[in-house]
Amino acid sequence: MKNLFFNTFKTATALIIKSWKLILLLLLIFTINYKNIPKIQTIKIEFTKPVHGFMAIIYWTPEYIKTIQDNRKNVVGKAILVLERITDKKKFKVAYNLSIETFVESEGEKFMHKCFSQNTLPKVIKINSKKSKKNTNEDDPNFYERNEHFFFFKDLNFDEKDELVLVEESLETDYEYKIQRVFEFQDTQLLEFNYFPSNVFTYSRNFIGRIDYQKKEISVSRYYSCCEYDADFYRLDKNIKNEFQLYKTETINFDKPIITKYYTK
Repeated sequence: MKNLFFNTFKTATALIIKSWKLILLLLLIFTINYKNIPKIQTIKIEFTKPVHGFMAIIYWTPEYIKTIQDNRKNVVGKAILVLERITDKKKFKVAYNLSIETFVESEGEKFMHKCFSQNTLPKVIKINSKKSKKNTNEDDPNFYERNEHFFFFKDLNFDEKDELVLVEESLETDYEYKIQRVFEFQDTQLLEFNYFPSNVFTYSRNFIGRIDYQKKEISVSRYYSCCEYDADFYRLDKNIKNEFQLYKTETINFDKPIITKYYTK
């Protein structure tokens, strides 16, 4: 009986020791991996010069790395853009998703995803100047806007007043293009457009967007080959403020007559 009890005690003790060894091993693995997890921090992106009559600051919290076209790696995170109008000190705030590939500091250009992975992100990033709006490509009139990484201003509802356009990263992993969210300044607040067509600022072999200020319409062309494409045309809804409606699609084939399809609400 004593031997049976003693053997049972030894077996139970051995199982406990084995269990604790497994727990300690898992704890050690977790500790090692935890050290390699990027720290969540908020970075202040400060524009040192006025932008279109505003002082601008972005508070950005990087969250994860996203691989985009050409196998480039961007860091995506939640952001809050704060604009302070210089004339009356009125502040406007809006939250969105911001994606950054590189940033420039005194040592030169650095890849954001490497700094994010190595926990060496700076606390402050200063943007000294915005790109020049001068465009030498007449076939790509939206060149400046298409290459803007943060935000820009442009009249998009044909009222001769510029709206705020945020350049937002799509959360869809297979989506190659940026999303533009459009906001109109109304008194003391920003009002987002109900609908703004995607790919308006895209210029690629698959999509080309155009803004026609004379006809007051927007078009997005989808190319299937050099000689065949569809073009969607949008106009502002007459009854709903700042909402674009698809009103016609043209199918163009250089060897055939243009086929036009009209849409009604």
